[in-house]
Amino acid sequence: MFRAALLLACLVLVGCESTLCDTSPRAAPTPDIPTPAYYDSPGPVPEPTTMELEYRQPLNERWKVTFPARVHPEVSHVRRVKDPIELFWIRARPIGGKPRPLVVMIPILANGTFLMFEIASGYSRMGYDVAVVPRKELDFDPIHSIDEAEAESRATVMRAKQTIDWLAAQPGIDSERIGFFGISAGGIVGASLAAADPRIKA
Repeated sequence: MFRAALLLACLVLVGCESTLCDTSPRAAPTPDIPTPAYYDSPGPVPEPTTMELEYRQPLNERWKVTFPARVHPEVSHVRRVKDPIELFWIRARPIGGKPRPLVVMIPILANGTFLMFEIASGYSRMGYDVAVVPRKELDFDPIHSIDEAEAESRATVMRAKQTIDWLAAQPGIDSERIGFFGISAGGIVGASLAAADPRIKA
């Protein structure tokens, strides 16, 4: 009983702490803030290297698609940046008819698919197409400068934009209705991607 009362008292004291907001004027943004073009990659959108039907069900079908990465010269030194880009395209059925909205999904750290395909199936049942896009594994060495971390982050967003380049050109996709969903590290990438790519509306 005493412990419960002590715990309650501590919670009350913590809950009563307050801090005044800083009302001083904020500094204007610096010219160093990247524009969306900072995440563009040169060259035309390549055709897929492979496009494999993994399954077909009454409500959806899933395709595994890989295509070559377009590598900007400024990030060409990033390790594994030239690895092929991979995505899983879950298409709502029936195929054809009116173009569908698209949800782009990026997984958690270590690229685990925890909850990804379950949530994708839910979107698919609502009539959306979904693309689950594994990230390039980060390969940052802590002994290098912070510029290397920025290059890794930039390359990751560039590759995500390239998946949208390809998907938005597909005849079954409504390129005016593209949303994003990410969990944990995928959400962090998504925040940068949404700022860098005006095609993402939600």
